[in-house]
Amino acid sequence: MRVNDYIERGHTVVCANVRLAHRLKHLYAQEQLRQGRRAWETPDILPYRAWLRRCWNSRHERNGVTKLMLSGDQESVVWQQIIKDSDYKDNLLQISSVAEQVVGAWQRLKEYNVPIFPEGTPMNDDVFAFKSWADEFQSRCRHNNWIDNASLADILRLDAATVPDTFGHGVTLAGFDQLTPQQTMLYKGMKTAGIPVDECPIEDRNISVQVTDFADTDQEIRAAAGWARRLIEENGETTIGILAPDLRKLRNRIRYIFEDVLTPGNLSYREATAPLPFSISMGQPLADYPLIHVIFSILGLSKASLALETLGILLRTPFIKGHDRERAGRALLDEKLRTRKQLTFTLTDVLYFTDATGDKGQPIPIMASILREAGSALEELPARQSPEAWTESFTFFLELFGWPGEHTLDSAEYQQVQSWHSVLDSFVSLRVVSPVMTRFEALSHIRRIAMGLGFQPETAETPVQILDPHGVAALALDHVWMLGLSDETWPPRPIPNPFIPIALQKKYGIPGADADNALQQAERLQTALVGSTPNIILSHSRNEGDRPLLRSPLLRDLPTLADETVQGLTEAANAVGRPTPVDESKQMTEIKPYSQVIFENGTMETFVDTTAPPITGLYADGGADLFRDQSQCPFRAFARHRLHSRELAEADIGLDAAQRGTLLHQLMEKIWSQLESRDKLATMTVEEREQLIESRVHELITDSRRYNPLIFTERFCAIETRRLAQVLREWLELELQRAPFTVVNVERKARYAIADVEFSARLDRVDSLEDGRRVIIDYKSGKANVNAWATDRPDEPQMPLYAVTHPGVVAAVAFARLKRGGDFGFAGLAETGDILPGTKAFEQDRQAKRFIPEREAGPAETSPSWEDLFDNWRAVLQDLATEFRQGVATVTPKHGACDHCDQQPLCRIHEIRGQSKNT
Repeated sequence: MRVNDYIERGHTVVCANVRLAHRLKHLYAQEQLRQGRRAWETPDILPYRAWLRRCWNSRHERNGVTKLMLSGDQESVVWQQIIKDSDYKDNLLQISSVAEQVVGAWQRLKEYNVPIFPEGTPMNDDVFAFKSWADEFQSRCRHNNWIDNASLADILRLDAATVPDTFGHGVTLAGFDQLTPQQTMLYKGMKTAGIPVDECPIEDRNISVQVTDFADTDQEIRAAAGWARRLIEENGETTIGILAPDLRKLRNRIRYIFEDVLTPGNLSYREATAPLPFSISMGQPLADYPLIHVIFSILGLSKASLALETLGILLRTPFIKGHDRERAGRALLDEKLRTRKQLTFTLTDVLYFTDATGDKGQPIPIMASILREAGSALEELPARQSPEAWTESFTFFLELFGWPGEHTLDSAEYQQVQSWHSVLDSFVSLRVVSPVMTRFEALSHIRRIAMGLGFQPETAETPVQILDPHGVAALALDHVWMLGLSDETWPPRPIPNPFIPIALQKKYGIPGADADNALQQAERLQTALVGSTPNIILSHSRNEGDRPLLRSPLLRDLPTLADETVQGLTEAANAVGRPTPVDESKQMTEIKPYSQVIFENGTMETFVDTTAPPITGLYADGGADLFRDQSQCPFRAFARHRLHSRELAEADIGLDAAQRGTLLHQLMEKIWSQLESRDKLATMTVEEREQLIESRVHELITDSRRYNPLIFTERFCAIETRRLAQVLREWLELELQRAPFTVVNVERKARYAIADVEFSARLDRVDSLEDGRRVIIDYKSGKANVNAWATDRPDEPQMPLYAVTHPGVVAAVAFARLKRGGDFGFAGLAETGDILPGTKAFEQDRQAKRFIPEREAGPAETSPSWEDLFDNWRAVLQDLATEFRQGVATVTPKHGACDHCDQQPLCRIHEIRGQSKNT
C-alpha cells in the first residue's frame, strides 16, 4: 500500500525526519494536481517529535493536564543549572558542552529503556556524576510538574489505553531505519488499545549498483555533480540524491562544487542569481549566518573592553545603518585599529580614533553617534533582569544600530530575520526555569539557541537533494550517489557516550557503543538504500591530502564502475564552463531554455596584458619598499604602489616580531641621541653606562606601557626590561671596538629621487668618521643577509638605495644585527677594513664580485672597486625605477617571493603555475 492510500484512510503519517515529511507532502500535492484537483485537504504528515508533542497537546486540551511540557531549550537550561550547582562544577571547563552530552545520554537511556543504573554496574567518575545529575533532574521535574522530551513517549504509551483518541484514527510509520525499544513499546501499546499502527513498506526497485573511486574528495564531489547535471539535462523530472555519511564535515565543499558545476553563472552574492537546482538537508547554525552573527557583536559590546574582531565586524558589516554612506571611512578606521596591533580597545579609544578618521577627510558621524549612544545605554543596563526584560533591552540595541540594515532583504535574509524572532521567543520561554539572569547568561542562552537552530532557506522542491543517508530509503529517489565511503567513515566510527557505562551501551544496543554495532547498522542502512533506488553509485576517494584512504569493507563484493565511465564523469565535470560543441542532429528535437543555449555556445576571449599605463613626470608617492617590490615581482609593485592594495594587519597576544624590533629601534634612538659619539661612550665608567642603560630602558618601557597597557603588564614589563637591557649592554661593548665616530643622524626622515622616482627614506642611523665620510647603519632584530644587496634584482635594495642617494661620501653600509646569538654584530660592506668590527675592505673581500655581475666573467686578479659597487647599484636601481615608471607589471616573482606576499588573490599566481604545468 502506498503512503497516499494511508492518508486517504485518515492515518497520520509519522516520518523519521523533517525532510521526508516535506517530501511526502510534495508528492501528495503533485498527485492531486495530476488528478485535476484545485483544492484538497492538507495531509496529516508530521516528523516523529512533532507528532509526539501534538499528541501531548491534544491530551492536555482534552483532559486539563496540569503538567508542563518542557521545550528542548528549557530542558537544556535545567541541566546546566543542575551541573552548575553540583560538586563536580569545578572540574568542568564548559558546562554548556557537558550539558549537551548529558542531554544526549538521558535521551539514549530513555530510548533504549536502560535503567539508571543497576546495582553492580561498574561506574567511573563521569557515570557517578551523571547519576547524581539525573536523580536531581527527575526530582526537579516531579517537584515542578515538568515533563521532559525523552520521557514523553513513555507517558503517552501509559495513557494509550485510557485516552486512545489522542492518537487519531491511526498511524503510519515512514522512513525509520530501525525503531528504538521506546518507539516499539509505544506502538505496541497503541495497537493493544485498538489504534491501527502500520509501517509503509519500501519497494525494492534496484536495477544497478556500482562502486568507483577517485583521486581525492574534491574530484569525487565534482564527478558526482557532473553526473547529476547530466541526468537533469536528460530528464528534468528526475529525482537525484547525493548522500554523504560525513555531511557535516563536507557540507561547504559540496555546496561550492555543486554550485560551480550546476549553476556556474551565479557569481555575485548581492545580484540576482538563478535559483539553485539542489538543496542540502543539513542547514548551518543560524548564528553562523552573517546577518545573525553581527547581532552578537552588537549585544556583546562593553565600555571597558571591545575586541578588535568585534569592532571589525561592526565596521565592515552591511547590516547596520549608515553602511552605504560610510563604508569607506569605516573600512579605514578598521585598518587603523588593526595597525595598533591590540586585541582589545576601550570605547573611549574607539571614539578617539573615530574622530581622528573624520579629521583626515573620512568622517563617519553615523557610526560615531551609534557608539556614543550605545555607551550611554550600557551604563543604564541593570545587572540582572528577566528574559522578557533582556529581550526588550537587546531589541533596543538592535534598533539603535539599525539592524538589519538599510538595504532590501532578499528571501533568505528575510527568513533569517523571522528565525531570529523565534530565537527570542524561545529565550523568553526560559523564564519558566530561570526567572532572572545576568546579561552574560542571557547572551549565552541566546547564542546557544541560535547555534542549535539549523537554518536552511525554504525553497521549492529541487531535483537534486544532498542528504545524510539516514531515512533516505523512504524518499524513493530515481538516482542516488553515495560518496565518502572510505574505511574511516563507513561504517562510522563508534562514539560511545561517556556518561553511560560501555557495558550497558553494548547490552542494550545503543548506537555508537562499539564497532560491531556500527557495522550492523551501516549494513542495514546500505542494504535499504541500494534496494530503494533503481540506480545507485557508491564511491570513495583514495587520498585525503597526503594520507591514503582505503575502500570501505562494505563495498568489496559490489561491481566496480568501468574506468572509461569514471573518466567520462570526471572530464564532464571538469569541462563545465567551457564551450560546448553543438550537436546539429539534436537541434530540431531538443528545446532548451534560451539562457542555457547562450551559455553552452559561449566562447571565452582571453588576452595577456602585463603593462600598466606609463607614468609621466616625477613619481612621488612611495618609499624604499617600492624598489624592493619591483625587484621581487613587478606585479607586486604595481598592485601595492599604484593600486594601493594591501592586506589588513592582524593583532595577536603579546608583541610580534615587528613590534619587538620597533622597541629596539626606539631604544637605540634614545641612547645615541644622548651619547652622540663613541668618545663620550668611552669616557663613561661602567657604573655610569649601566645607569644610562637602566634609565633609557625604563623610560621606553614606561612610555610603551602608557601607550599599550593591555600588553605591557607588570610581569611582561619586567621580562622586556631584562631583554632590552642585555641587548643594549652587549651592543655598546661592540661599539667601543670601533674607531672614533660621531652620530650625525638618528631616525632621520628625508626624500631622495632616482630616475624620476622620488621616495621617502628613514635612515636608522648615520655616523660620521673623523675624515668626514659617512657610515649608514640599519638596525635589524631578525635575519639580515648582505647577499640580499647583490644581483640585478636584489632581495633587499633598501640599503643600496640609501647609499647611492646619500648626499655625503659613504664609506660603509651595514646592518646592525641586534638579535643575540651567533649573528650578533655588524654585517655589511666597507671601503676599508678599519671602519666596522669584522668587516673587510671591499677590494680585499673574495666575495666582492658577487655584487657586480658583469665582473664575474673577468680575470681572477681583477678586483672591483668601491666606486664600481656604487656604479652597479645605481644602474640596477635606475633600471628598477624605469621598469616601474614604464608600467612593467608582469607576474614574474623571484624564488621565495610568494612565500609571504599578500597579493596572491590579485595576481592568481597559483592558477598561472597550474596552467603552465598543464601546457
